[in-house]
Amino acid sequence: MKKDEIIELLKEQIKGLRDDNNRLLDQIDALIKEVSSLKEALLQKGESLSKQQRLTKGLAKLVSNTSEQQQAPQSAISEEERQKIEAEKAD
Repeated sequence: MKKDEIIELLKEQIKGLRDDNNRLLDQIDALIKEVSSLKEALLQKGESLSKQQRLTKGLAKLVSNTSEQQQAPQSAISEEERQKIEAEKAD
């Protein structure tokens, strides 16, 4: 091989390697963007999960706290008095 042929082959190799390098750099940029997007989505999901857990915990406290529970209204008359009134209505 002549000196000029070797130089030409080396130039072709350099061009091919530069093209490969540029393609790989573009792929790296795309992957970095995708990872950033996935990270953001994961953070938003974590925030949503935290919010749901806080709400669930708050609701559990409300349910377990007897002072927050609504009581059924107490009837003003006792069972015996109610039976007497019903008996009088029947007569």
